[in-house]
Amino acid sequence: MAEPMPTNATRLTWQGGHRFEAANDHGSILIWSGEDRGSLSPMEAMLSAMAGCMAIDVVDILGKMRKSVTSYEVACEGWRRDELPRRFTRIRLTHRISGPDLDAGSVSRAVDLSQTKYCSAMASLDPAIAVENVVTVQVLA
Repeated sequence: MAEPMPTNATRLTWQGGHRFEAANDHGSILIWSGEDRGSLSPMEAMLSAMAGCMAIDVVDILGKMRKSVTSYEVACEGWRRDELPRRFTRIRLTHRISGPDLDAGSVSRAVDLSQTKYCSAMASLDPAIAVENVVTVQVLA
């Protein structure tokens, strides 16, 4: 039986030192480690990917609720253990979102649905990692 085709693919190309370019046909980002880096570290890229996955879900869910979003920012924070591997033990995502007809209940529901049902990046995390979502809603006149 043939192996099924992968659903996602990327390639990583060494740029020297601790710098790599991650790319596919849709674009590229630099992944960089070290004190003198000029881009996201692998762990920061992981936080950003999780937040991006959730934010896309949240905007879609709120759209289905007929809620308008005018701005949305997710601040990502991660705590890592001291021993190797230095995996995340705790993650906090602070969602700051605004729109003319938003309410805390709808936004919180959308964030919860993303985390528990729709976000593939979140579902790929080790369940032992504590994830906290903080929601701040600004209703615009």
